[in-house]
Amino acid sequence: MGLFDSLIGSSEDRAEYREAKADLEEASRRDRDQSDATVAANDRVVAAERSLPRWRQYREYRG
Repeated sequence: MGLFDSLIGSSEDRAEYREAKADLEEASRRDRDQSDATVAANDRVVAAERSLPRWRQYREYRG
């Protein structure tokens, strides 16, 4: 892992995070209520987020 990857996360980690977020959005639109699929998709997002540098986590929720 190079310096650039340590600052923003590796391209594989960022791609996995984007894919997990897209799957969560799809699952939440399909299943309006909480279901096993939405919980699993959310767990995948959390796991993918942990592989990113701390400052990149939750960036969409910061104002």
